[in-house]
Amino acid sequence: MARACEGVDFATLQGSEILKADLPPFIAVPTTAGTGSEVTLVAVVADTHKHAKLSFTSYKLVPHVAILDPALTSSLPPKLTATTGMDALTHAVEAHTSIQKNPVSDAFAAKAVELIAANLPTACRNGADTEARTSLALASLMAGAAFSNAMVGIVHAIGHSLGGLCRIPHGQAMMMLLPHCVRFNLDRGIHAGLYGQLLDVLAPARAAALGAGAAPEALDRAFLDELTALNDLFHREYGVPLTLSELGVSRDDLPAVAKQARYDGAALYNETEITLEDAMAVLEAAY
Repeated sequence: MARACEGVDFATLQGSEILKADLPPFIAVPTTAGTGSEVTLVAVVADTHKHAKLSFTSYKLVPHVAILDPALTSSLPPKLTATTGMDALTHAVEAHTSIQKNPVSDAFAAKAVELIAANLPTACRNGADTEARTSLALASLMAGAAFSNAMVGIVHAIGHSLGGLCRIPHGQAMMMLLPHCVRFNLDRGIHAGLYGQLLDVLAPARAAALGAGAAPEALDRAFLDELTALNDLFHREYGVPLTLSELGVSRDDLPAVAKQARYDGAALYNETEITLEDAMAVLEAAY
């Protein structure tokens, strides 16, 4: 990206389809199963001076070739495996509920959720499990393709702000915020019925127990319960933090985080405007 934009102030290129120059040949080989950057049109760069994350969206950023090699992720420790995997899960869930959702993004999102649910706990227990690692690599790619066709929402808007201002690793922020943002949306009737559509791929046994005639609200709440249970598993087994206080964030920092989240690019694709009060409610719940 730097070579394609040589001599231009990086910050002025933020936004959607601002880039004009083509990338040189670009082969992407991911070493985590989380971002899906090997197939996405989005780049995020940390501005360490302004304590912000700069977002760039352009089809000129899509790599020309993506190579998935599970051997490159086999050495990831359980905690990093869990948080990057939950980043991919968040991509899929937010793509499925985005205002730009469509049949293509839905297909990629559903398969990504299925693969992550079936393989992430296994890869955390045994990092050398090649089948699990391969499935997670594919899931990360599919989740990246899903949100490239639909974009994300409130989880990423707040997570980007936490990363820029409080230096919270992105996967950690996604994992921690996802259940709180789903609960926030459901409490306000946002995306009602959409979360429950993913229950049969996230937790097939739970979906079967509820039955084909289950009410959409029951499916939505069961989906939230299963997300929370995943986080609890990774916290219990591997010590992954689940609160902002555990991560050393001061409550005094929350208003600035909430304010910055409102203007993050991901906020544009949320079903409703993210108000300062909305962002603060999620942050307080996560604190």
